[in-house]
Amino acid sequence: DPEEATYPCFEVCIKEEILFRSIADAEAKGARNYILVTRTLMLNSLMLTTDLFGDMPLSEAYKSNNPPYDSQEEVYEYLEQEFQDLLALYDERKT
Repeated sequence: DPEEATYPCFEVCIKEEILFRSIADAEAKGARNYILVTRTLMLNSLMLTTDLFGDMPLSEAYKSNNPPYDSQEEVYEYLEQEFQDLLALYDERKT
């Protein structure tokens, strides 16, 4: 049933939106550890979502009620860049 297939994606998207807002809050407060944790959780959530559903809204997500979908390749490119950025941030924590 197509309606049942979309429900898990909706649930995952809601969780990602909560993480997205948490990251913005943490950045506004300068809460570095919280930024690292929430961005890592977001990275994992996005990876699992694209692994399960393929193409997904990313670049325009949370900006409208009907955002365009990014290709899975574009999502993986974003994930790779975000992973590299996070590695650099975690490395800064060592100093």
